Amino acid sequence: RFKVEHRWGGVLLLVRNIGVAVAPVLFSDSPALQLLLMFVTFLVWWGLLVSGRVGRRSPMAHKLDWVLSLVLLLSVFAIGLLAQDSGAYQVVTGVATVCLLGAAAFVMVAVVRVLDKRVRSPKTFIAFFSYHRSESKVAARYLQTLCTDLYGVPAGRIFVDAGDTSLDGVCDVVKDNAASLVVLRTAQSLGRHWGAAEVAAAV
Repeated sequence: RFKVEHRWGGVLLLVRNIGVAVAPVLFSDSPALQLLLMFVTFLVWWGLLVSGRVGRRSPMAHKLDWVLSLVLLLSVFAIGLLAQDSGAYQVVTGVATVCLLGAAAFVMVAVVRVLDKRVRSPKTFIAFFSYHRSESKVAARYLQTLCTDLYGVPAGRIFVDAGDTSLDGVCDVVKDNAASLVVLRTAQSLGRHWGAAEVAAAV
C-alpha cells in the first residue's frame, strides 16, 4: 500500500487508527478532549502525507488519502465550532484554529516552492538513460518500468531511446532538457562515441 522507501507507513497508519479509536475510551468524560486528540491525530497524519514523508504506492491513492484526511480534519474542527457551549470546547476550537492556520501556511509555502522549482527548471525529461544498446537495452527499459510503477514517474519523462535523433540532437537533449543523466555502466558503455558525448554534454 505504500512506496518501498515508506514501507513503515503501515505502522504509522495503524498508530493513527489506534489514536482515533482510544480517544473516546481515554477521555470518556470529556468530549472536548476526545475531539482534540482526534484532531491532532488527523493533523499529524495529514502533515506526513503533504510533506511526502509517507507516500502511497499509487499517486492517485496518495492524493485520495490526502483529500480524505483533510475532510476528516475539517469535520472534527466543524464539530468543535458547532458545540461551543462550554469553555472546554472554546479551548479545543482555539487550538484547532491555530493548527489549521499553521497547516494552511505550510501548504502555501509548499505550493510556492513547487511553482518556483518548475519555473526555474522547466526540463522535459526527469532522467536521460545513457547505455550501450547491445548490452543494456533491456535493463534500461526495466529501470524505466520500475520508475513508473514504484515512483509514479511518467514513462514519457524518462529518455530511453534516441531513435533516429542525431548525435547533436541527443547532446542538446542531455544539456538543455534533461534534469539528470543516468549512465548504465557496462564494458562498452563509454567506449562508443555516443556514450562519451552524452556524458560530456551533461558535464
